Amino acid sequence: MEYSYYMGCQVPAQLPNYDLATRKVAESLDIKLIDLLESGCCGCVIRSVNPYTWIALSTRILAMAERTKHDLITICPGCYTTLVEVQSILSEKPSLRKRMNTILEKESLIYKGEVKVKHLLTALYFDKGIEEIKKAVTNSLKGLKVAVHY
Repeated sequence: MEYSYYMGCQVPAQLPNYDLATRKVAESLDIKLIDLLESGCCGCVIRSVNPYTWIALSTRILAMAERTKHDLITICPGCYTTLVEVQSILSEKPSLRKRMNTILEKESLIYKGEVKVKHLLTALYFDKGIEEIKKAVTNSLKGLKVAVHY
């Protein structure tokens, strides 16, 4: 099982432990992560300031993922939401997708709308399955109290 892996901009800058944990989990479940090197920010932080740039940044990431020919996973909920929303916008507005592809041509990229965007947890649950995850558990977390980020 292989995925394009987009960690976003906040994870490497402020939450590298999320990336490390993701890589350890992927390794234990025999999942190969293909890093989208030089992918940059998805644009979610500038959406209200410049929606066109927001769409362009996300389209670039989607096109990079399509180039790998694998579904795209991300661990950041903001990135996940942004990428899925931009996909929806581009599918509804072919003329906008064409304009985005004109921008992407400079990097020899094209977005066709073929990549599936998934959050890591969704991919683990639906693609790998609970039983496979249970088999890979080495230390039970039963009784552990946890908090959610975001």
